[in-house]
Amino acid sequence: MVESDPERELHRRADAYRRTGDFGSIEESGTRGVDLHGRPLVLLGFRSLIADRFVRYALQRLTVVGLIDNGFAGREVDGHRVGGDVDLPELARRHPGLVAVVCAFGDIGFRHFRGLATGIGVPVLSLSQAMLRAGLLGPDESSDWLRQGHPDAILRALDATADGRLPFDAESRAVLASVLLFRMGWDPHWVEAVRSPADRAFHPGGPCSVAEGAVVVDAGAFDGDTARVFASASGNRHAAIHAFEPDPDNHAKLSAALAGIPRAQAHRLGLWSQSGRLRFDASGGHGSRVDADGGGEVDVVALDEWPELHPTLIKMDIEGAELPALRGASRSITEGRPALAIAVYHRIEDLAEIPAFLHGLRPDAPMTLAHHSGYLFDTMLYAPRGA
Repeated sequence: MVESDPERELHRRADAYRRTGDFGSIEESGTRGVDLHGRPLVLLGFRSLIADRFVRYALQRLTVVGLIDNGFAGREVDGHRVGGDVDLPELARRHPGLVAVVCAFGDIGFRHFRGLATGIGVPVLSLSQAMLRAGLLGPDESSDWLRQGHPDAILRALDATADGRLPFDAESRAVLASVLLFRMGWDPHWVEAVRSPADRAFHPGGPCSVAEGAVVVDAGAFDGDTARVFASASGNRHAAIHAFEPDPDNHAKLSAALAGIPRAQAHRLGLWSQSGRLRFDASGGHGSRVDADGGGEVDVVALDEWPELHPTLIKMDIEGAELPALRGASRSITEGRPALAIAVYHRIEDLAEIPAFLHGLRPDAPMTLAHHSGYLFDTMLYAPRGA
């Protein structure tokens, strides 16, 4: 059952961790005290790239008795025949005390494998929880995603948003507490309790409603999914939709999608603090991002260098590049006072740093947090137009 006051529960756990330094003190009761050493382990969704470091460690140093990955079932890896979902109950029967580690790091995979294991009574650890136990996850972990599971990083985000430093209402504070509690214990019930439909924000009554004559900047436009939402919300009476998508495969899909939307234009550009060219990981899908180790390059621009756009709504969901892109749009935000819909979930620091930056630009603007998934993803910051 979800606690009625997530803020109180969050601070209770944070205080316990500060007193003891024990990450088990912030976890859910079902995983506290669950150890990796001396227990048989099954790695679920083990082919996840982000889990590679842990998988190699586990195969070399821990007692791995099974590997589960439906897309790889039947093959052999490190002396293990890879199984599928149907093989998990037999593994649990043959190995009393089995512990499952969900290596999949995504909404669908995580929830699928977690449900599979809990459904047969096998204790489940997330990848972050397993890496903490193995000593593989530090508070300054270079991976933005993995760092979100370290208690020190979580507490830094909590401290940076505490004591009324940001103008969040009670509902937004509950959302913030819930998404941090999810990172502490990886139980989806926390985020399910505050989950809301993503499209609601852009329709009448929402904080970023797209009305007739709207000029929308859609940064991280992917394959046109959000552009379709904006067009629908305005009844196709928007003035313009400028969709920015630097990934070449995504841009091709976006261009095809915008062909059916009036006054919509696809730009194969990223948004940044200044114009230039940056290294880029063009992985396709939702994961493409500016990355110093990326295998390609993309052109980026600062929104303030396009003063003729005059956006009435700026939406950004650009894989961790939101804060630099907002810096490059500072004048557009302060002078034009557009509505804002900004992703704050790619880096745990963004939960504090992005609201603080925008509050500095527009101190009188009300800001709300909303969460739109049953996992780590899709926490958004909203601010209405003109405030």
